[in-house]
Formats: sequence, structure tokens, C-alpha cells
Amino acid sequence: MKHEDFKIEGIPDGYRVYDVDLTPSGRPVVGIAHLNDQTAPAILTGTGSSVVIPDDLLWPRRDGIGKPRVRAAGEALVVAQRVRARHDTERTAWIWTADGQFVSSFAGGDDCMELLADRDHLLLFYGDEAPGGGMCVCSTEGVRMWSQAEEFPEARISWWFHAAAWAAPDDAAIWADVQREGAELNCAYVRLNVRERSQRVFSPPPGWSGPRAITAAGNQVMVHGTVRPWMVRGDEATPSDQIIEWTPGEESWRVVGRWPFEVTTTYRPLRGLPGGRFIAVQPDGYTILSFD
Repeated sequence: MKHEDFKIEGIPDGYRVYDVDLTPSGRPVVGIAHLNDQTAPAILTGTGSSVVIPDDLLWPRRDGIGKPRVRAAGEALVVAQRVRARHDTERTAWIWTADGQFVSSFAGGDDCMELLADRDHLLLFYGDEAPGGGMCVCSTEGVRMWSQAEEFPEARISWWFHAAAWAAPDDAAIWADVQREGAELNCAYVRLNVRERSQRVFSPPPGWSGPRAITAAGNQVMVHGTVRPWMVRGDEATPSDQIIEWTPGEESWRVVGRWPFEVTTTYRPLRGLPGGRFIAVQPDGYTILSFD
């Protein structure tokens, strides 16, 4: 496992990084907030300009809760989106150009657990407190296009989401509960092509539970925090610390690295990036994990 640390320059005194994403070319898009002063503005930066995040996206205003996730939508757009909503029509996501010009805002819904963005699509994934759960696909203006459950009723992503990441252009790697016709609800790995509206669904090996982060490179899938205690093979790492490589369709797997599971930021300690990489937030930057 390769481990690279990157520092964000120019962070104001008293501020820290709370979320970060990378554009396709590798430029960081960064959310920063004051460590102690909850009245200080939160800022979206790293794209050549800085944007003050609207107060509407900072509810409730206390440390570790309510800070909007930040995502790069290709090279040209950035998105900030809040997890919770007080009602269905509340605007919970703002979109800007890379130079800080406002594009649009939209209602992203309640209990939105993850957002994937590229230059053409926004993928919103919901937890069990969202009406209906599952996921939907929006345009980069925030206009709803279709939902996974509507498109694939025979194997629909249900209300319990675990992890998602872009695996390739237009292709998402997803770990979530899937409801199949005539079968019980089960965790599954879903490879979803957004442009073609096609998907493949795989069952994990016996004994696995849901990971907290996922990435994919070719046919290989890597997950963090997925193996139940009785599946640990004499390794000193706790099950949640392990990063595991798996080929869908097989029952064999191997431990390829480890990363502490403790939650030290607003969001999960690891998040998947394209190309078999993970990203982790640090107070002054971020860490990239990759695998040969």
C-alpha cells in the first residue's frame, strides 16, 4: 500500500480541513471551517478561488455536524451539499463554477449519505431515514433525471447505504442493501453505468458486513471496514482497520493494507476515489492511499 500526504497551503489561522475531493486532473477541492468559532464562515477553496459556504448549508451550526460535503464535478464545477433536510423542498446543495460563480441550488433531500459528482451527473445516495431510500441521478444543475429503483425494480438499491465511488467514467462502484424480487434484503456490490443505465449485482463472500469505503480498479474491488470478527485470519489489525481486495464472483479475498477506523472528522475516515485509491481528510490537507 502506497501512502502519500498532501498539504493545503494558505489555510487561515484557526481553520482546518473538514472535507476534500479531487478533480479528474488531481486538483483538490477543499472545505475548511474554523476549529472553535462556530460563527466564522465555512469556506470552499482549492479551485483557484474561494467561496463562502452559505449559512443555509451549515445547519445545525456545531462542530462535526452539519458541515456540507464538497465534491468536484469534473474540472469546471464544484458542489457543496448538506446531509440533512428539514423538509422536502429545502435547498441542501449549491453548485458553483471553478472560479466561484454561482450556478444553481437544489433540494437534495434528507439523509443523503453520499454524493458522487462528475462533469455530467450527480449521484445521490440515501440512508434509512430518507423517504424511500435508494439513490437517484441528477444533472449538474441539480435536476432529477432518474432513480435506480425505478430503472431496476428487479434489483433495487434500498434504504441502507454503505459506500460508493466512481470506478471509471460513468461507472460507479456501490455497496448497499439490494432488494431482489422474491428474496430477502441483502448487502450487495453493484456496478452501475450511469450513461448506459445498466448494472451488475454481485453477492459478497459469506461472513462479510457492509464496508465504510470502497474503490475499484478494473475487476478488482477494495473495501475498508468490512470483515466480521470471526473472519479475521490471525491478523493483529481489527476487522474495521483492514483494507481488503476482492474479485466479484469469488469467495477468496486478501488483506492489502490497513487504516485506522476511528472517525476523526465530519465524514468517514476513508472515501474511495477512481483507480483503486482512497482519500482521507487531514486537518491541514489529505492522504491518498493507492495499491500496486
